[in-house]
Amino acid sequence: MLNPKKPKECVKRTAEALGADENLVQDIVDFYWKEVRKALSDLRGPRIEVANFGTFRIKSWKLQEAKDDYQKLLNKHNPEKMTFQRHAVRAEIEQRIEQISNMQKMVEDDQYRKQQVKKKRNDEESKRNTQTPKADS
Repeated sequence: MLNPKKPKECVKRTAEALGADENLVQDIVDFYWKEVRKALSDLRGPRIEVANFGTFRIKSWKLQEAKDDYQKLLNKHNPEKMTFQRHAVRAEIEQRIEQISNMQKMVEDDQYRKQQVKKKRNDEESKRNTQTPKADS
């Protein structure tokens, strides 16, 4: 059974093992995880792989929910009462909707590609099965 470690313990042990300053190691770790969080929130791809940790996969059904929520927010803004601040918020919401639409397209393309690979594999398998003669029992 693995005993969970506190991040501070890991930073301290890593700093000692490398002979580096503990603050430097902490800054590097913070920067790394900040970039991971940014990649997840910016929807950089349908999968974000973190080495020796795992893969974060986007939930395709959540994309449509998020898009609908942003669209509701966008519809609440009255164009006649637009201020500079509201315009900035509206532009940000529109950009987020565009990001979600792009991600939906990427997910659809990925699903199509997976289906094509499965189809090709099944076709090759069935082709091999029909070519091998069966022995009479």
